[in-house]
Amino acid sequence: MGQYTGESADCRSTFCETGKDAIPIFAGIETTSKVPLDHARWAQGLPPRAKPFGSSVGFILEQIRRYPNQITLIAIAPLTNIGALIERDPETFGSSSGW
Repeated sequence: MGQYTGESADCRSTFCETGKDAIPIFAGIETTSKVPLDHARWAQGLPPRAKPFGSSVGFILEQIRRYPNQITLIAIAPLTNIGALIERDPETFGSSSGW
């Protein structure tokens, strides 16, 4: 799951090259990076996707509901998507139980 579509495309490129293209990829909330992403050209050589990347926030909430008490969420900065999860479903993230 990338922060934005560019990182999602990079993940897709990696998965395709390693034969793991069945792994689902979801785009995080779009942000602007202050660091130049010179590796983005690597993903630009892929053929266009048939459909856009799905929402990572929606996917994470769906998995938490589908697999209660079985999810370990590891987040690295920036935490934009975690904030969006809490905003969308504050009850679930108000306690550590249930996910």
